[in-house]
Amino acid sequence: MRAVFKNLIALFFATSLLIPTLLINKVLFAVIIILMFFSNKPGDKIVIRNTYSPIIIFSIFLFGYFVSFLSYTDRDVSNQFLLGVLVLLLIYPIHRWNINIDTIVKRSGIFMCLYTALLLTIMFLFPGSSLQNGAIYLIYDASGGSFGMRSFTGEEKASFGLHLGTVPFLYLPFILYFYSFLKKPGLSSFFALVLLSIFIVISTSRGLWAICAFGALIVLFFKLSNRGRIWLVSLLVPLTVVTFQYLQTNTEAISPEETSNSVKIGHIESFLIT
Repeated sequence: MRAVFKNLIALFFATSLLIPTLLINKVLFAVIIILMFFSNKPGDKIVIRNTYSPIIIFSIFLFGYFVSFLSYTDRDVSNQFLLGVLVLLLIYPIHRWNINIDTIVKRSGIFMCLYTALLLTIMFLFPGSSLQNGAIYLIYDASGGSFGMRSFTGEEKASFGLHLGTVPFLYLPFILYFYSFLKKPGLSSFFALVLLSIFIVISTSRGLWAICAFGALIVLFFKLSNRGRIWLVSLLVPLTVVTFQYLQTNTEAISPEETSNSVKIGHIESFLIT
């Protein structure tokens, strides 16, 4: 039974990352939860005694969902927030069957990179074909992503990018592989980090770039000796100042006038005001 749950959860991860807007990942989730109940032997507890966190967190979101009916709310967004929390129920089969979720996350990240590479290959090598039409559907409709040119330094220096809707997930396998590489350096971890880094860059997501760099530095900081930490901070402080000055002077990456930044600032202002 452990192998069944392991494969179902791995498949759920893959479909949720690659084609999240389609129905298949919802069906897989329902199958996992149903099997979780029916796999119980007589006398077994359905809810694991040492963690009621998923139930508590869902209850909090459920309360907020009911409150949302008292004011104007985007119903699709509120439904998504409530139903998205249900994924925490996977903690129970993962815990019960002792499934290594780190391995699933790592493999899912690599699979996501290979999937992105396949889409890029089709987009560039088969223009105007039915294959390209299929890739466009997968990028825009099935994954909620985008494909095109993006620049923070002017249109003449724009570069292409492919941004799947679930690309922020790559942060997790990147950090897990980075930690594994620091703990036990090896070619597999190194090449996985290179592959993940390439597609993190291709995503053109500045937030993902920043959080991956920050997360890696935090992991490195705690792996170093006290002397190493002092050296690391001594190097990072001036490097951070120079980087911000360059970005502010030569790019629009941190400019409040840049389209994406202005939208995010508007969201923050509307949240604070309302």
